[in-house]
Amino acid sequence: MIKLVKSLKLQGALVFFLISAFIVVTWFRDSAIYGGAEVGLFGYNPQRWLEISKYVWWEAVSPGQLIPHFITAVPLYFFFTILNLIGLSAQNIQQLFFFLILFLMGFGMYLLSLNILAEDQKKYSLFAGLFYMFNAYTLVSVWHRFLYPTLILAAVLPFLILWWRKWTNEGKIFYLNLFLLVNFLSVYMYGNLASLVTVWIALSLVSIAEVFFPWQGRAFVGKLAVRFLAGFIFFVLTNIWWIAPTFSIAPGLLPEQHSSEDNLGTLIVLGRQTIMPYLLQLANPFYLFYRQELGAVYTSFIFKLIPWMISGVLLVGLIASLKLKDYAKYALIFIAALLLSKGASSPFSYPPIFAFEQFYFLGVLRNPFEKLGIILPIFGAILFAIGLQALLKWGSSRFGSGVSRLVSIMVLFALLGYAWPMLGGNIFGTKQYPAKATVPESYQEANRWLTQQKDDQGVILHLPFSGKDVVTYDWNEGYHGVDQNEILFTSMPSLSRVVGIKRIDDTLNSLTYIFTPPFSEDDKQILRVLQFFNIKFIVLHKDTAWDDKDTYGEKGSLLEPNSLEKVLDGLNFLKKEEQFGQLIIYKLTDENFKAVLRFSRNAQIVYPGESNIIQVLSKTKEEGDIISSTDDKIADEVTKISRQTLIFPDKKFQYFDSSPSAVIAKASDSFKKLLQLRAYFESIGYSQSERLTDELIEATKKVTLLNEDFSQSADYKQLIKRILDKYSKNSGMRLIFDADFSSLMSLHILILRQLGAESIADWIDGEMVKMEVSPKVRNSTQVFKFTIPAKGSYEILTDSQQKDIFINGKSLPSQKEGIFDEADYEIGFKDNIDDVVLRQQSLKEVVSTNRLLGFKQESPVSYSGKVNFASPGFIIFAQGFHPGWQLTLSRSGQQEKIKEHFLSNLYGNAWWVDKTGEYDFKIEFTPQKIADMGVTLALATTILLIIVNLYIFLRRIVRR
Repeated sequence: MIKLVKSLKLQGALVFFLISAFIVVTWFRDSAIYGGAEVGLFGYNPQRWLEISKYVWWEAVSPGQLIPHFITAVPLYFFFTILNLIGLSAQNIQQLFFFLILFLMGFGMYLLSLNILAEDQKKYSLFAGLFYMFNAYTLVSVWHRFLYPTLILAAVLPFLILWWRKWTNEGKIFYLNLFLLVNFLSVYMYGNLASLVTVWIALSLVSIAEVFFPWQGRAFVGKLAVRFLAGFIFFVLTNIWWIAPTFSIAPGLLPEQHSSEDNLGTLIVLGRQTIMPYLLQLANPFYLFYRQELGAVYTSFIFKLIPWMISGVLLVGLIASLKLKDYAKYALIFIAALLLSKGASSPFSYPPIFAFEQFYFLGVLRNPFEKLGIILPIFGAILFAIGLQALLKWGSSRFGSGVSRLVSIMVLFALLGYAWPMLGGNIFGTKQYPAKATVPESYQEANRWLTQQKDDQGVILHLPFSGKDVVTYDWNEGYHGVDQNEILFTSMPSLSRVVGIKRIDDTLNSLTYIFTPPFSEDDKQILRVLQFFNIKFIVLHKDTAWDDKDTYGEKGSLLEPNSLEKVLDGLNFLKKEEQFGQLIIYKLTDENFKAVLRFSRNAQIVYPGESNIIQVLSKTKEEGDIISSTDDKIADEVTKISRQTLIFPDKKFQYFDSSPSAVIAKASDSFKKLLQLRAYFESIGYSQSERLTDELIEATKKVTLLNEDFSQSADYKQLIKRILDKYSKNSGMRLIFDADFSSLMSLHILILRQLGAESIADWIDGEMVKMEVSPKVRNSTQVFKFTIPAKGSYEILTDSQQKDIFINGKSLPSQKEGIFDEADYEIGFKDNIDDVVLRQQSLKEVVSTNRLLGFKQESPVSYSGKVNFASPGFIIFAQGFHPGWQLTLSRSGQQEKIKEHFLSNLYGNAWWVDKTGEYDFKIEFTPQKIADMGVTLALATTILLIIVNLYIFLRRIVRR
């Protein structure tokens, strides 16, 4: 019997080995690697990936990014690094990785099917493995979506279910060891937190089904519950090294990236795509039918019929298994997975919506079909095998074995035919953006040159800076996907993309505009911005496809490399060092460079309120660092040495960062104002204005009627074009209608972006900029109440058009030379909430003799050195602000943690130190300690497991 089982497993392994090898050969027919989209350059330079992923703070993505869950990639990149060191190229690594994923998917499902059905059901288990490899869900949501955590999850989930069933049913610790080992080897799948939820939902469904179908008595329930709890505890303890930092840090990080409203909106919108007919086919209609990313052939009659043929076999298995005592549980698990994967679609649409409203953490499942749907093909494969067996038995009894063989061949061809892009190597990317890349030799040359420089401090700024995290390059194979300059350039951190935290991204966006008119006309302002960000080198990428509007939209005109090159060449503080292919390297002169860590007394306190950060950078031109409090509370001793600046933005309402309720309220206000304006135009005889107002009202109505596929978008665009044409620069209307027109257009842009019509929204935005209705740099627009300290010196920055906000009958000049003294005036102004009165006081320059005596970077999360304080001041640290950065001073064995932690230069860290004398200091990112403690606990748990296994092994030997 054992020989038979081994033979069956070996035969199955050989089948899936050959299929996987054939597919990989068809995928790699040239020297390119697969990359782009959300995965970047996977497998390229694994040593760099390993170096970065060891820490929860990614210093390499300047100005730093908190990514606690990516430490799950450490084991995988450690393995890749070994492969690379023994001579395997990035392509070889990808070939091996894809082969293993394909083989493990098929063979794992084959083993699970043999275990569930029967060990003599080799043929049907082979079909189960093939179904799992080539079903519609795997085709699109696993392979075409091209997310490596999902690929790994799909490969190992059958093994996890197999060993978990055997552990909970038999209680042998050997199977628990296998379960934990598979989890460790595949831990990168938990880099997507949804995978953790998916795994434990699948295991829980299996265990619950084992209890009740069939019922085996209370004693079995007790045993299974104890084993389930023990397995879960050991899972947590052996994985605590990544669970602890992820769940202690991520809850504070995620709300800054995705709001509850965003998650709920995504759930509802995607619910329209996961209706039951598509679910039963395991098909993702968005990619297959709407966008046709795998080809228009999937909308043809035959390709719409094939998945129903396959699903028909599965449904036969579903019905047949419900009649069988041992298999009914798998039918019920499949039905439960259907209900979980459908999201907010009918039936039972309210429960998931209610759950998402109540529990923020469910946001990781905001696309339930994509996140939880992998459970469907797992148990669908079992039902498929049962259904195929039932059909062939029935066919044999009715029509003979020849017909049964013919049906088997037809089913096989249906599976493989529907997945033809996998066999032809066309599964990744789209026709417009093939997910292939060949990194130009010039990038490696540029990186080697930068590595050879003596400069070991500073940041590389990569231009053009798009204000996004996606780039498109004109490489030989092209490249479109997440920016990967931190992997391509290894000598120092790279600043080339946003980091996903709004307050920091707003500041980074200044790098899009600072090299374009009118900001490029101020050399000092450009230098100041470069110093703020610790820039040492600039790499200009002339291979950027800046005219790719799908990537950059209307902003692409600001990214044109030749124009940027002219600006950079004209800056006297930059030296053009080298050019490698389409890459030009500039260096900031040594006398103008500011280190990542420095002392400052020349600082100004800024209360930006809700102002857009670009506005602050464009208007605050004085020397010195910008200091902002995160809670508007700044001690008097800080304000005594600093000039305080209040930034008052435009009066127009800003929609893009507002809550849905505020947007709806403002939309209502816009309608009311339009109706009032129409009446006003009638009274003064402006018939043209009246007609324009009617068209605006009609346009606002129409935008809410746009359906999901935007079939009316052309009509809508024509209507907006007519309005914009009438609303010209020379129109007398603008004197009356300007603010309301801009506000209404902003509302249109907001709704269009929420509906996904980015191209139309970008077009309207660009047209308004051309007409000078909206500035090239949009100012934030709501004026909020500021907390004003009693002491200090103040500077007020405001637009000249806003002189009407002052209530004392005098207007403050927007530009004034010299230093104000307290005799100049007492300013009163009115904001949207209350009256606030400021008294302007004199400002005196204080020369600082404080200095850093030296420092060293011990790791991306730790710095140490010495500092001499002649007087109180700020320590400026040019890494992204996070409360986890901690400054500790020590002298004579005494340590003190500095609590006065501020936002510096609108993105970084600053500490106010009210000390004198010489101190040792240490700056640490304290959340890393959670990860370090987790590693220690996981190692201790692993050692305990080894001891338990040795004890069991030795006891068995003694008994023999």
